[in-house]
Amino acid sequence: MALQIPSDATLGTYYIFAKIDSPDAVAEAKESNNTARATIDIGGDLVVPDLTAPSVLGVDVPFVVTDTTKNAGAIGVGPSITQFYLSSNAALSADDTLLASRAVGSLAAGAVSVGNTTLTIPANMPAGSYYLFAKADGPNTITETNEGNNTDIKSVKVGPDLTISISSATSPVQDGATTSVRDTVTNKGGNNAGPSEVRYYLSTNTTLDAADVPLTETRGVGLLAPNGTSTVTTSVTIPAGTAPGYYYVVAQADGAGAVAESSESNNTHARQIRVD
Repeated sequence: MALQIPSDATLGTYYIFAKIDSPDAVAEAKESNNTARATIDIGGDLVVPDLTAPSVLGVDVPFVVTDTTKNAGAIGVGPSITQFYLSSNAALSADDTLLASRAVGSLAAGAVSVGNTTLTIPANMPAGSYYLFAKADGPNTITETNEGNNTDIKSVKVGPDLTISISSATSPVQDGATTSVRDTVTNKGGNNAGPSEVRYYLSTNTTLDAADVPLTETRGVGLLAPNGTSTVTTSVTIPAGTAPGYYYVVAQADGAGAVAESSESNNTHARQIRVD
């Protein structure tokens, strides 16, 4: 059966009830089980079902995002604005940073608007991990059936990010002698990484911790642009008196902590050697 919603109905969420024996003309053993119901939303409902953005960003470096803003409701809506925010957590709040907006035209029921918007992370934003939000009807000017489903979110990293890998280390090696460690430092972030230092440690496992032995030698790394690399072979000395056995040489990028990075947990790499 086709039903028609009254034209003066207020936008919002409603229930449609179906009742058997509606006039109560039949005397029944039980009169309390004659109804069934369904939930319906009356009005428009703006959502962002898709947001595409780079996962690595730099401060003060423009980038482009693509969003799809959709009217998921049953009634058309007028022009709106989709806004883009940067947040330090996965909850959009009033203190988050508004980056930009784009205008969205009127949308019929089920219609979508796909658009590209250029955003820029403010120059004073510290390096780190963030969340990028796209919010349909950002200023909340459109009356919708659901005001809690207007956003899509992407996790992003902002700033430089130094990583390191060891491609070779001479083994076996005598205690008190040197092993030649060839390592590559890469800036996987979105901004230049200033000068830094690689430090080396001798460890019984692949994890750098306070029990590991700092080795005397270090090497300097100059400024690295995004995706820039520095590859050097360094002779590092195994401490005299080291007991024979298997160890790991651990190389740590930005060992002195001079560079503020988007991730500080990916700065080490270990290579196994044997000490005779």
